[in-house]
Amino acid sequence: MAVPCSPESYHRILERAQELGYSFVSFGDFFASEVARQGSILLRHDVDYSLELALALAKINASHGVLGTFFVQLRSPVYNLLEERNLACLREIAGNGQRLAVHFRYPPGGCLPNELQASVLCELHICQQETGCEFESVVAWHNPTADLIGVESPFSGSNLLSSYSPPFFVDGHYFSDSNMRNMPEDFLRFLSDLRFLSDKRGGFLQLLFHPLYWVLGGDAVEPMLRATMEQVIGETERGFLENPRWPGR
Repeated sequence: MAVPCSPESYHRILERAQELGYSFVSFGDFFASEVARQGSILLRHDVDYSLELALALAKINASHGVLGTFFVQLRSPVYNLLEERNLACLREIAGNGQRLAVHFRYPPGGCLPNELQASVLCELHICQQETGCEFESVVAWHNPTADLIGVESPFSGSNLLSSYSPPFFVDGHYFSDSNMRNMPEDFLRFLSDLRFLSDKRGGFLQLLFHPLYWVLGGDAVEPMLRATMEQVIGETERGFLENPRWPGR
């Protein structure tokens, strides 16, 4: 029987990575040293639904002395990044030694490269100015279209980077839990396969873990989404409880 995603299985993945001698680097620090990239992990977390779940995962990272980058949405339809409680979570994530970056909702109808760059730069500026936190100059697309994956960065004349562009997505090895296509044992097996160290594509990994799977726990997408909805409803209800006339108060 497959081991489900859980805080315990996430702990084990980080422990195994450290046992195998992997180092953890940020997207911003990736270019600092050619040597540092060999056997390194870019640990990425896309925050789609809840800053509270993200903070719980950040604390696990911190307990292992591990660096991860949390990509958050300014225009999420589910959470308000600039709401007081979410700001507190965001600042605590950074306070736990984690990095922050923008998880950009690419327009369904697409947009011109110069418009895209302007929009991402605008969101990056707002995030930094309104949260008081430092954000890395790297973006992870939310539900990216095929034309955004594995291609050169669409940003020109700026230091903006895309996590789906070279070198992050093409030159190394990308492994993701999206839609739970990979479970804990898949990550453990992938980490233990040391053949990549001599692979011509380079010796670094980009691993994507969504907080909802590993904090709430489970082994199937639909129950996990239901559990996440209950989490989000609970977070929203606390806002209603601030009203003295709210029936549940």
